[in-house]
Amino acid sequence: MVEGKQQPVDRREFEARLSAVFSGRVMVLPRKQRDRHILFRAIAQAVENRSPYSEQELNRSLKEWIASTGLDASLDHVSLRRYLVEYGYLLRDRAGRLYTVRINGNQTVRFDSDIEALDVIDLIWSCKTRAVARKRRWLGPNQA
Repeated sequence: MVEGKQQPVDRREFEARLSAVFSGRVMVLPRKQRDRHILFRAIAQAVENRSPYSEQELNRSLKEWIASTGLDASLDHVSLRRYLVEYGYLLRDRAGRLYTVRINGNQTVRFDSDIEALDVIDLIWSCKTRAVARKRRWLGPNQA
């Protein structure tokens, strides 16, 4: 199936796939393109929704996003910015100085409208909390 012909990402899939991305200690860029779009949509949704951004302001917002997820991110703010531009979640002006957030990216993957109402930071922390609880159950209370 061609990616553009797939069903839109619904809330259940968005939550499940974002949970899978954030279930480990270190976030890595997902291999599957659909999962990358879900991650980048979450980032675009979580950064302060205003435009345009200067590069310095955008870097600050992306650093805040990384910090707010509580991860030892293997993707730094510069890499995230580049990916967000590449996948259409950020538009850079011709001079390369200003950025505009595009919540739907390049629209290769479509999203149901109810996803916009999600608080992705709360969702990520919920995923991390469940992952820690699973680890404690698996290892036992004295080893986690």
